[in-house]
Amino acid sequence: ELAVLEEDPNALVIRTSGVFGPELQGKNFVYQLGHNLLQGQNMQCATDAYGCPTYSRDLAALTIGLLGAGVSGTFHCVGNLCLSRYEFATRIATCWGLDISCIEGKESREIYLESLQKLGFAATRGKHFGLSISKLQGILPEFQLRGIEEALLDWKTNPMRQSTCLPLVDIITASI
Repeated sequence: ELAVLEEDPNALVIRTSGVFGPELQGKNFVYQLGHNLLQGQNMQCATDAYGCPTYSRDLAALTIGLLGAGVSGTFHCVGNLCLSRYEFATRIATCWGLDISCIEGKESREIYLESLQKLGFAATRGKHFGLSISKLQGILPEFQLRGIEEALLDWKTNPMRQSTCLPLVDIITASI
């Protein structure tokens, strides 16, 4: 970020986290969770790691809005709700009618140690990815970020059809 702004002080840098929504690779957290739950496999989700899930379509709209406003600098573009990975997983499962009993809430450290033992390696992850969007709201006050359930329902009713992988909503619909 600093290198970009140093090279071009008029650049726009967008900082985001926890992006979910339709994508070609089908690898974001919602896809992983849905795949595991539909297979009846447990999914461990951290109860002590927090972030702001960001709907990809809202992120795209925010980007267009910021470009249209002609702003520069760094902007936090994240969802407006900060919650744990476990809370996010249970909201996804509840919204899409998936088996919530397969979601295991565990502390980050325990997940890390189990992964290290099982795989021989594990990624160290931070615990707090909440970002303030007040600067963003000052530039785009009329923009309303969708809540998680609203975003998931939008995704379900407007799936990406040109994907090379089967969209998760198609898998869910076929299994019901």
